[in-house]
Amino acid sequence: MATFVIKYIDQDGDEHSFDVTADRTVIGRHSESDVSISDGRLSREHLVIERDGDEYFRSSRGCARQA
Repeated sequence: MATFVIKYIDQDGDEHSFDVTADRTVIGRHSESDVSISDGRLSREHLVIERDGDEYFRSSRGCARQA
């Protein structure tokens, strides 16, 4: 089975990683997101990753705020 790992650096410069194991994973700043990132540059539901077998698909759900 394929694996998918999300890696990101937060506003403080700290590196994080998250293993995508679900068929649908929501990334955003909303506290109920599967990967909740407290960053004003992200929308509440910023990105969705969906898995179909060994394939992963992403779709943008919102726009980041302009700084």
